[in-house]
Amino acid sequence: MTKLFIYRMTSDKGLAPCIDNGLLSLACCKGGQVRNGKPIKTGLRYRIGSKRESDYEKDDVYILGIYKSKMLYLAQVTAVMPMTEYYREKSNGRTDDLYRVVNGKLERNNKLKNIHTKSSGEDKRDIAGEYVLLSDDFIYLGGDAVAIKSIEEYYPKFRETKIYSGEEAKHIIDVCKQADDKKKHKPTKPLGAKCGGCHK
Repeated sequence: MTKLFIYRMTSDKGLAPCIDNGLLSLACCKGGQVRNGKPIKTGLRYRIGSKRESDYEKDDVYILGIYKSKMLYLAQVTAVMPMTEYYREKSNGRTDDLYRVVNGKLERNNKLKNIHTKSSGEDKRDIAGEYVLLSDDFIYLGGDAVAIKSIEEYYPKFRETKIYSGEEAKHIIDVCKQADDKKKHKPTKPLGAKCGGCHK
């Protein structure tokens, strides 16, 4: 089964997704929510990582990030890691390296101090995502994102995530793959020298 998750991004800064050394990671943003001070596991990373709505090990699971009604990136989820494992073993040197593991728990580090802060509660939402989605099979267009009129009807109108499966998902994915120019692209408004986009 092919499954496609489509969401709208509010910015493209090189954080979520982060692209470095041929690997796309979605480790920040798209986490959970905080209600009455308690984190709720509802976000895209948790939904896919927990296999609640699809099994990325058996199904072809894709994510399509839309920025200003343009295709910014398409990625097949090829691996998933708990956030604690990612931030212990894989995040070093990447733009999304915002957390450290202390006594088995995640806490915000001192990198990029003005984003995903404790005071904003974004750190709690990030951590509620629990998982990091990884892809070594992706198209990232960044600042060169393209409008694809023929599939715009499938895009979410607001901040919700739209989910498609089967032939419908394959059709959207095939159309998006035609936009792959095989070039490296920079984020629209990069935070640093590396990586690809952010959705709060």
